[in-house]
Amino acid sequence: MTYRFIQWLWYKSRFLYLFFYPFSICVQIAQKIRFYLYQVSFIKSYKLPVKVIVIGNLTAGGSGKTPLTINVAQRITSLGLKVGIHVSGYKSKNTSEVKILDYDSTAEEVGDEALEIAQLTGCKVVKGRDKVRAISTLLKYEPLDVVICDDGLQHHRLRRDHNILIEDAKENLNKLYIPFGPFRCSIHEIKSPDLIFTRDLTDSLNQFRLTPGLIKNIRHEAVSKDFFSLGFHAVTGIAKPKSFFSNLEGISENIHFHAFPDHFNFSKKDLIFEDDLPILMTHKDIVKCNEDWGLPIYYLEGKIDFSSDAEKALDKFLANIQ
Repeated sequence: MTYRFIQWLWYKSRFLYLFFYPFSICVQIAQKIRFYLYQVSFIKSYKLPVKVIVIGNLTAGGSGKTPLTINVAQRITSLGLKVGIHVSGYKSKNTSEVKILDYDSTAEEVGDEALEIAQLTGCKVVKGRDKVRAISTLLKYEPLDVVICDDGLQHHRLRRDHNILIEDAKENLNKLYIPFGPFRCSIHEIKSPDLIFTRDLTDSLNQFRLTPGLIKNIRHEAVSKDFFSLGFHAVTGIAKPKSFFSNLEGISENIHFHAFPDHFNFSKKDLIFEDDLPILMTHKDIVKCNEDWGLPIYYLEGKIDFSSDAEKALDKFLANIQ
């Protein structure tokens, strides 16, 4: 309900757009002043003894930052470099706490995105709202070549070596600033992004799309799509559930859709339905589930498909990382 209301507020209501416009200008001016104070070193920023790459976007909401972070981390790791990853730990129990993920970490204490990244990359992941403190803590225990920040283009306290920007299809619809619109910062606050990717924007350069991969069980074993032909429950708690649901078309004619709030912390009772049909989720959702629940839970892998020009641009960028 909250997500749908925000989407209506930001993208559908023309009257409220005009009403909020002057308030958004005030937020924008305040952000520009803050950015200028960092530029002239009136507010201190910090350079850490490691190469820092920040991957982010200009707006709030799911734009594909985490899948791109995972993909870039995997590619850099394949070059023989040791990679660490920072996440804010959004929706974790205590976002201000700095915690390096280990085998016992749960989504409740570190956040679902942190757990997903750790599982899919094998990299050391640290969570904490204060990027400088969190990464500094990680460096005390792990000698790293590169640290990737999942999100944070607008956080100027941490100096970075490279910026990767993702542009989303909706960014042209409302340019008001949070909370009156989706914008978190202006592109002028980002020093010459090394790469600009566009997601789901037709006829654009450096495009990528999130596409479905294999279906796996909670033990990460692949299963056939035929298993779901008689029907299943599609369950997710992500920012844009329609993007997940649209990937399920054609698997079965009997799909029961259940959209929960973004970063929803699932419990067993949330996944008990009046039938014995299997449950299909995203990987981000299933990291919050437990095999001991004894439920037929599966997830659909997500993968990134780059356009040929995006693939070349990314390869060229990574060649200069070493």
